[in-house]
Amino acid sequence: MPKAVHCRIDAVIATKSNQAVVFRRGPSKLCQMLVWDMSTDELRAGQWLSGHVYTKRCDVSPDGRYVVIAATNYAPSHGERNVHALPEQGMACGWTAISRPPYYSAMALWFTGCAWNGGGIWRSEKQLSVNQFEYLWHEALAPARSIKVKSLGLPSSEDEPIFSMRLKRRGWLDRRQERTVITNEDWQEHANSLNSRNLPTEASMLDPSFMQEMVAFMRDLENSMPKYRTDVTGIKEKPFRSGFLRRETSAVGDRWSAHNDSGEEVKSWKPPMWQPQWLDVDGRGRIVFAEGGCLWAWNRFPDGDLTLIADLNLEAFRRVPPPEWALSW
Repeated sequence: MPKAVHCRIDAVIATKSNQAVVFRRGPSKLCQMLVWDMSTDELRAGQWLSGHVYTKRCDVSPDGRYVVIAATNYAPSHGERNVHALPEQGMACGWTAISRPPYYSAMALWFTGCAWNGGGIWRSEKQLSVNQFEYLWHEALAPARSIKVKSLGLPSSEDEPIFSMRLKRRGWLDRRQERTVITNEDWQEHANSLNSRNLPTEASMLDPSFMQEMVAFMRDLENSMPKYRTDVTGIKEKPFRSGFLRRETSAVGDRWSAHNDSGEEVKSWKPPMWQPQWLDVDGRGRIVFAEGGCLWAWNRFPDGDLTLIADLNLEAFRRVPPPEWALSW
């Protein structure tokens, strides 16, 4: 029997408002934004984005009014639809934007041209630190003067360290630093050898030495990327009134778990490599998490019942024009 395929869910809770911005991905090139009011458990669906949203680099303002996202779309048609003047047209494929959740319609927009950096951290309702890579950053639409924007000052990076910075602002504590090492230190030599090889011609394929060349090529191909081994698993924990949440990190991905106040593990999650797993505690003290394409709440952990908030698997793409308020600061 084929394994069920679920949509992927990630979310960010506003630090001063009991609501979360939810990102629902699926199919892979479509991402829907929703808002979950955790006081009433009402879910409000919003717009869909065609492209990839880097949810670990997204953040919601403390009052829940604004969201900053990082996204890419490498389709040629996306670049053709761009209406903003750019130093290079290719920069349209990556961007950072501020919008009003659950809508993606940008009120401030910076083009990044790639999947590096992007996104940001809200310091307050009116202060945003963007994950700016200075050599690939073009402001196409300035924010309102009331929004103070500055750079995080991070080097070229992907989800880290910005994701850990966001977790820290939401009560996650570093318990142990991950230590991961590269096991094939000569990977760069193999990569250089690979780049220096000429592509085979029809004549060379008839040469008796062709198969030997192919074996050498495949060996360099296999060894031209760094291979990692984790010697010490990283651990972050978020204490709450009846236990703590834990995130373990290593070269083979993340593992998340919920523990009671005696330290016993009650439930765990192991998402596929590179896929998000959302787990947090809301303003009502409930564990909230995503599993199987659904949103769940766990009141009175660990003895209380799990409540299914919403099954998002059946959500389907539709064009959603932004209301007027979503275009106003």
